[in-house]
Amino acid sequence: MLMVRFYIKNIDYDTFVDKLMPFIEKWLLEKDNIFADAVKKLISKRGRPTTFSRTLISLLPNKNEFTAWLVPHFQEVLLEYLNTLLIDKGIIAKITELHIDHVIRKRSNQSVLKLEVTIASIDYEKTAENLAPMLMQKLAGTDTRTGRIVKMFSEKEGLSGNIAQAVIGAIPEAYRDELLAGVLSEAKQEITEMANILIEENDLVARISNLSIKSI
Repeated sequence: MLMVRFYIKNIDYDTFVDKLMPFIEKWLLEKDNIFADAVKKLISKRGRPTTFSRTLISLLPNKNEFTAWLVPHFQEVLLEYLNTLLIDKGIIAKITELHIDHVIRKRSNQSVLKLEVTIASIDYEKTAENLAPMLMQKLAGTDTRTGRIVKMFSEKEGLSGNIAQAVIGAIPEAYRDELLAGVLSEAKQEITEMANILIEENDLVARISNLSIKSI
């Protein structure tokens, strides 16, 4: 398993509520009781936030602090949302735990959220097959010796996935998490940039920083 820790700042909560509301509505429907049904009607209409929801969000004085309090009550909703994102991006794994805290950064005196997520059940072979073409394409676009070598392989259809699977297959399962954590830690700046691009691609507004990854 992997433990991933990072900070989130500059959050536009309106966009997050828009994305999460269908999951929240589904969660409330599954509760099948009068109170849950009343809350659903109050905050959601056909998977979209109501005027009441948006007004309530705008009136919150410290949205990050409120979010840190609220998330544990809706953790299964957020886990479902995040795991759906992983699948959409070809990452075959499962986020099993999520811990969130509200903190004030000492240097900037800025309010941010600190998240820790536990990732388990990683299918390395399938994930490598899915992500290899994209990663090799990015490397092939760099004007370096590595980039030129990678470009030669990437031009052969289907070869990038086979190479990635062969490399993964050569690593004993007992060492894969530890090695992956080490490799990802070396590339944490690039991963942070890709994560922020992913946030933008999903029409969300926020910034991730101070990424750390370790094997547990």
